[in-house]
Amino acid sequence: MLSMIVDCHAHLAHPDFAADLDAVVGRMRAAGAVAVNTGSNLEANKKALAITSRFPDVLKTAIGLSPHDANREPLDGNLRFIRAHADEICAIGEIGFDFHYFKKEEERERQRVAFSAQLDLAESLDLPVVVHSREAEGEAIALLAKRKGVRILHCFLMPALLDAALKAGCLVSLPTLKSKSRVTLIERAQEGRVLCETDSPYLWRGGRNEPANVAEVYAEMARLRGARFAEGASRRALEIFGW
Repeated sequence: MLSMIVDCHAHLAHPDFAADLDAVVGRMRAAGAVAVNTGSNLEANKKALAITSRFPDVLKTAIGLSPHDANREPLDGNLRFIRAHADEICAIGEIGFDFHYFKKEEERERQRVAFSAQLDLAESLDLPVVVHSREAEGEAIALLAKRKGVRILHCFLMPALLDAALKAGCLVSLPTLKSKSRVTLIERAQEGRVLCETDSPYLWRGGRNEPANVAEVYAEMARLRGARFAEGASRRALEIFGW
C-alpha cells in the first residue's frame, strides 16, 4: 500500500461535486490521496483556486484555458489571470487541442493560438503543462517536442504514440478508465514517465468519479509491473507538483 498517491487531474469545481465536496475530500484523505484540482476557463479557474484554498493539505491547482473554451473566451484575459495567480498554482492546464468536438479549421486555429501562448507562459514561469489532446495527439506531441519543461499528456490511451510521446520528452497520465490500451501502456512505459489520474467526475464506469478512485490505477500498475513501478509513478507526481 502506497503511503501517498496522486491524482494528477481532477475537476473538483465541477457542479457534480457541489453537494458533497467535504465528503469527497474525506474519502481522498482516507485513501491517502492528494489531487491536482484543474480548471479550464476563467470561472472554473477561480472556483478551483477557491476550493484548493479550503483543502490545502490535499489539493493543488492547475489553471488554464482549455481547447473547449478557447473558442468561447478571450485569450488575453485568461493569460492575465494565470500570470496574476502564478504563485498559487502547480501547473498550467488543462490546455491543448480537441479535434473530436471541433471540426472547423478556424476553431482549431484558435486552439493552436491559445495552446502556443500558454506554452510560452509556462516556460517563462517554469511551470508544468497538462495537455488535452483528443483526436489531435500526433499534432500535440509534435508541438511539445519543440518545447521545454514538464509536459504531461493527460488521459493518454494511445499505445501507438507512446514511443513518440516519450521521445518528445512528455510524460503520460493514465486514467481510471479500464482498457486494453491502458494495460499495454503500463507494460511498455518507462519507470518515472507515467502518472495516474481520475479526470473526475468523468471516466468511471458506474457513476461519478472522484480522486480517491485513483488508487485503482496504482493498483493495476503494481499488479502488472510491481510495487516499485507504482511507487515511482507517485513519487514522480509528488516531485512535479511540489508536494
